[in-house]
Amino acid sequence: MRKTNEKVSEDIQLHKIKGCKRETDRKYMTLLKRIVKLEKEKEAILHIKKYTKVGSIRASGKTSAPEATAFIMASDWHVEEKVDPATINYVNKFNLKIAEKRVRNLMNNSVKLIEIANREIKVKHLVLSLLGDFINNHIHEEMVEDNYLPPIEACIFATNLISSSIRHLLDKTDLTLTVVCSSGNHARITPKKRAATESGHSLEYFMYHIVADIFKDEKRVNFVIEKGMHTYLNVYNQVIRFSHGDGFRYAGGVSGIYVPANKAIAQWNKVKKANLDVIGHWHQQRDAGNFLCNGSLVGYNAYALSIKADYEEPKQCFFMIDSKGRKINVTPIFLE
Repeated sequence: MRKTNEKVSEDIQLHKIKGCKRETDRKYMTLLKRIVKLEKEKEAILHIKKYTKVGSIRASGKTSAPEATAFIMASDWHVEEKVDPATINYVNKFNLKIAEKRVRNLMNNSVKLIEIANREIKVKHLVLSLLGDFINNHIHEEMVEDNYLPPIEACIFATNLISSSIRHLLDKTDLTLTVVCSSGNHARITPKKRAATESGHSLEYFMYHIVADIFKDEKRVNFVIEKGMHTYLNVYNQVIRFSHGDGFRYAGGVSGIYVPANKAIAQWNKVKKANLDVIGHWHQQRDAGNFLCNGSLVGYNAYALSIKADYEEPKQCFFMIDSKGRKINVTPIFLE
């Protein structure tokens, strides 16, 4: 009986030891998984940082021959948005196939404009400014029921369109390409727009890094992806400031966006001065001298009608900066 009791005591002790070992092993595996996760996050952060360096575009060589940098403003595609012509007096229509066609026309017409410009001045560089709102997302309730795609599928669709656009520009020109990326307000995953943490809650910010990774081995392409509202690029000693364009409010005044835009620019210049602001968001192509506003790919919709916005056909914007620092050849890029 005594031996039996001793054996039971030994088994109980062994069971406790095994239990402690299992608990230790469990904690070890949990910590190991956490370390692996942190290592992956560290690698991801280091990978992101390499796309946030702001560069400069300088005149090539010491020759006095004029040259220029071309700019394509791309924004407000809203690729998965449904525009039913019956809701807007049949002045516009938009679906996934039309989105693809308009992006294709945007790239083809941009290349044509570069070829035309090359007859008068040597175009050496190309800046593709991705100014945001490439997806419509679910930021309003009606978008949940009306969009053609859910947000993630819309991101995949937009990523493919942007990637194929960059590939087209590389194939059809011999230019070096700088891709400047700004996140729009539609791509947020929060109910309201945030200030300091906007990029961390933006599907587009994530999407831009995917596109950048696709072209990581392409020596002719450089991506500039900042976390803040503004991205600055020096072009022939001119400072160009890029943003989505939702950094100021416009309540429908008779002077349009010019007054609120210029008030905002004056304040921004107190922080860091720029010679030209390049924005989207407002779905109206405008050249105000000190700023350029882009049109939209989606075109006129029911929301525009409801707020009594001016009608504007789908278009984006093309312009150039010559080696003397002058803004030249500002022109709409028609998509239909």
